[in-house]
This record gives sequence, structure tokens and C-alpha cells, in this order.
Amino acid sequence: MLPPGTVLVVLAAELPDARDPMTMPPPVGRDAARDITPPPVQHRANATAAAPQTPLARVAAVRAEHGNDAALKLREWNEEVRISIRELRRAIKSGALTAGRKPDGRDNKALTVTVGEMEAYLRTVDAVERGLMERPVWWTEVRGGQAAA
Repeated sequence: MLPPGTVLVVLAAELPDARDPMTMPPPVGRDAARDITPPPVQHRANATAAAPQTPLARVAAVRAEHGNDAALKLREWNEEVRISIRELRRAIKSGALTAGRKPDGRDNKALTVTVGEMEAYLRTVDAVERGLMERPVWWTEVRGGQAAA
């Protein structure tokens, strides 16, 4: 019996060859009580490498998943590219990003931005941050003091 407030964390792993490293024969004899070494753990290196890390790479993943003409709501873009909804709204208001209205269904008339528009906006942001182009006129209004001049 464990004392109140004790937290147990159970981890399970499945190896590529379907072996379960958690299944091992129990210790026998005098060492049974002392053997508390955990089984060896193998980490999956490809799990984090497979996920796109840059906003442009995430837009490419959205394009691959939903198609070229996909229009996502601002909240969905926020989740995909990790740009605040406030920045997206400022970009729309200043003309840096073109948005449309969702025609029907749930969230009728919500603001949507197509994959191509988001990609163009992010390419501009990336180019300015890398110093490859001058700041557009909307930069200060949308991004404030972010990025080097």
C-alpha cells in the first residue's frame, strides 16, 4: 500500500521489431528485493525530426495535407504556424495578408486565409528577418519592433 499523495508514472514502449522492453523475467533469489534497475529505454529519434519546425515548413505540410486551395481560419493558422491571432488580424487590417470569409457551415463568415496567402506573408517575414529585403510599409504596424532592420 502506498501513502496518500503518491504519484505513479507508468511508461510503456514498443520497439520497431515489436519487442516490449518492459517485459523481463523477474529477479530470483536474494537479489529479487534489491533489483530495482529499470529496463533499458530506446528513444525514437525520428519522432521529433519528422515534425516540420519552421512556419514555412508547417505551411508546406498544410498544403500537402489539405491541398493548394485550402483556406484555414485564423485560429487554425495560429495552431499550425504559431503566429498569434492578433498579429494575423493586424496583418489583414494593414493589407499584408488577404483574408476571405468562410461561406457556410460552422463558424459561418469567419475570417479565412488561403495556404498561398499565408505562404507569401511568411516568405516576406522570413526575408525581412534574414535581412534579404527592406521592411514593408506595414511591418511596424503588424510586427512592431520584431526582427532586425
